[in-house]
Amino acid sequence: MRSKNVESPFALPHPLPLEAKTPAGPGISARSFGPKGVDPRHWAFATVLGSCIVHLTNKRLLRSLGLFDGPAEVLNACWTKMQEKEAARSPEMAAWLTFDPISVPEFNFYLRNYHACDSHCLALVPLCQWTKPIADWDDHVYAVTLTLSIEFTHPKAKLRQQSLDYAAKYVASQPELVMKSAAAYRAYKTEVEVENRRRAKRALLPLAMVDRRFVERMASWFPKLVERAASSAAASASKAA
Repeated sequence: MRSKNVESPFALPHPLPLEAKTPAGPGISARSFGPKGVDPRHWAFATVLGSCIVHLTNKRLLRSLGLFDGPAEVLNACWTKMQEKEAARSPEMAAWLTFDPISVPEFNFYLRNYHACDSHCLALVPLCQWTKPIADWDDHVYAVTLTLSIEFTHPKAKLRQQSLDYAAKYVASQPELVMKSAAAYRAYKTEVEVENRRRAKRALLPLAMVDRRFVERMASWFPKLVERAASSAAASASKAA
């Protein structure tokens, strides 16, 4: 991301309240100033980038792997057009929309993250956002950062991310049709309680309970995260055998 007086986070080493995806298209229903904790400028950047992805997809300008390999001029023109469109659509966001055109490698970097996170617009937020010592994010943020193997700096945020990771492993172990039953959520709560007793013996902080609605919908909102959790659980079981 390159904007006036703002350093590009693309050069940073990759470390590592939001609505669900809507049927209207890829990504999420954006509010003017974005999800809880996300800087307005970073959300504006993600919004423009998401609009570019939709536009280039509709124009069939992304190759089979979903990346862009066309001329930089085409991407620049798209970037300028989408930035103007977003400013007209959301005048209250116009002050943040002062970004220089994105480069092709940077665009493809974010596009890979976007595909990895099941087309969630939070994957388009500049990486420097996640290095900020914020204690509390939305569960969608934890899902996206887990998928991208991004670690938070704040202990409370780390613990919440671990809690969502545990929930993802539980969801991965259950048939999707069972997940919306009250019994399935009670079983999840029981597993968290058992795990927290283990953590207490090791002097670790207890995991938090993830909201039932999010647990029930995790497999459809973030299928790649659930697949990742299943692979991680299988690898751990193999080592223990």
